[in-house]
Amino acid sequence: RKKKSLPTLHALNDPDAGPQLAALLEDELTAQELPQALALLEQAGTRTYATEAMRTRHAQGMAALHEALGDRAGASALAAVAGSPLDRRA
Repeated sequence: RKKKSLPTLHALNDPDAGPQLAALLEDELTAQELPQALALLEQAGTRTYATEAMRTRHAQGMAALHEALGDRAGASALAAVAGSPLDRRA
């Protein structure tokens, strides 16, 4: 049994897309099935959900960094690394 990512778990819990995605994931996903799986993730609103979850966690992490480092937080290496997931494009 494989671990599932946050986006996959989100889509699996969608009442419409979830059962279809679960059926696709019963076996190893093939290249031919990938477009259908991606469409189901989109149908479930998973991109929006995952983006909002990332932004929320990022804001929490940055708040903790500012609490720990004060004015030095913005210039820290952690702040630079923490910003990179928000700048990624799929």
